[in-house]
Amino acid sequence: QQLQAIECPYDPSHFVSESRMQYHLAQCKKKNPKKAKEMASCKYNARHVVPRETLQKHEATCQDKIGRQDASKLIFMNFNWNGPQAAQMQTFFTKVKVSHR
Repeated sequence: QQLQAIECPYDPSHFVSESRMQYHLAQCKKKNPKKAKEMASCKYNARHVVPRETLQKHEATCQDKIGRQDASKLIFMNFNWNGPQAAQMQTFFTKVKVSHR
């Protein structure tokens, strides 16, 4: 199985493995402050760095958004509402406004 190299959004001459990308992005962002001001990170996956003007469109269609929302629903649905932590959870939900997008 070959590792796929991904192009760095801050410097197109950099190609980095997926496993090293997060570290590389942090370092390369510091070295390219002008380019960094033009870019933004996706809230669903920090390795998704896109031009600021396309961030909203990217986040609306991001594949990681779907996985994160599904995981939240599964945790909520699979919680044992009759178990020992149920009272704590119910208190939490009455104190915190839960919004569903």
